[in-house]
Amino acid sequence: MNTLILVLEQMDFNDLDIDDLLDNRGLAVFDTEWIRVYNVVESLKNEGNYSEEENKNNTKLREQVFQMIYEFTNDSDLAGYVSDDFGLISDARLLGYNDLWLDKMVACYEKGSIPCGSL
Repeated sequence: MNTLILVLEQMDFNDLDIDDLLDNRGLAVFDTEWIRVYNVVESLKNEGNYSEEENKNNTKLREQVFQMIYEFTNDSDLAGYVSDDFGLISDARLLGYNDLWLDKMVACYEKGSIPCGSL
């Protein structure tokens, strides 16, 4: 996750069309997959494979990402989405859950872009 945080810190948010990005995240092609992965990860967490310590660390990560993106963009919606993405990625990794779509989402961040639309 540290590598992804470093990529976020280096991204240029000045020319980002936040409204367009948020609209594309709301498209079914993105949202349906995000929810699908989220539901699987939550199910795995509920099976008892997730400690309170892991939950606290994930909460700290999400807060750090939210604050960073909000500082860069002054947009709480975008900060919330990116924070949720990082929480989902972190949980999936902790639980050993692998998914092709999630890998594509991570690849977007690794390339310095916020995932949206069709990955």
